[in-house]
Amino acid sequence: MARERWGSLAPTYDEDHAYISGTDMVRRVQRWLRVQVPDGEVIELGCGTGLYTRAYAPRARRVIATDISQPMVDFASGRLEHHENVAVRRADACRTGLPSASADAVVAVNLLHIAEDPEGIVREARRLVRPGGRLLVVDFTSEGLPVRKVLSGMVRVLRRWGPMPQPKGARHLDLARLRRLVCEAGFEDVDARLLVGEAMDADVLVGRAPGRPTGRG
Repeated sequence: MARERWGSLAPTYDEDHAYISGTDMVRRVQRWLRVQVPDGEVIELGCGTGLYTRAYAPRARRVIATDISQPMVDFASGRLEHHENVAVRRADACRTGLPSASADAVVAVNLLHIAEDPEGIVREARRLVRPGGRLLVVDFTSEGLPVRKVLSGMVRVLRRWGPMPQPKGARHLDLARLRRLVCEAGFEDVDARLLVGEAMDADVLVGRAPGRPTGRG
C-alpha cells in the first residue's frame, strides 16, 4: 500500500525531499507557513516527519499533527518531542476523529495530490476548522516548469525512491483545481498562488471558513 511505502521512507525523507524539491523551496514553504499559521490551535493533516510542523509550531498555541503512517508518526514524535505544545497522533486525514470546530487552522502540506480522496480530506478540514478559521494547503508541483526541469525532477525521484506507486484516485491538482476543491468544500476568500523555486514550484492556498472568528485564535 502507498502508506507503507511512504512509511519506509521516513528515516531519509527530509534529505530526499530537499534533494528532489530543492532546499530553497523547502525554506520558502516553511517561511510561508510561519506567516500564515495563526496564533491559536492548529491541526496538521499528513504531517509526515514533522519537517514543516516544526517550522510553525513555535507561533501556535497548540498543534495536533496527524499522519496515517505509523513510521512517520513515530519519526515525527521524536523530532517534535521538545515542542511541548505539539501532540502527534496517527489518524486518517479523511476521518481524524477529532472534535468538530476545534481548530483555528488546518494545515495540509504535500498531501492532496497523493491522496486517494482529496475531496474527503478538504471536507474533513472544513469540519475541523472553526468559523473564521483557515485552511492552509501546500502542494509541490512541476506545473509550468520547462521540460528540462520536469525531466530532471523525475530523475531525482528515481535516484532516491525509485518508481513511486500512485494511490488509487490520486490525480494531478493544478492551482485552479485546488481552488475549486477548496471552494466546493465551503471555504471562502480563497487566495491561491504559485511559489517559484529553482528545481520545483509549489502551489499555496489559504481559504477561510464562513462566520466570525470565535476569539480563541
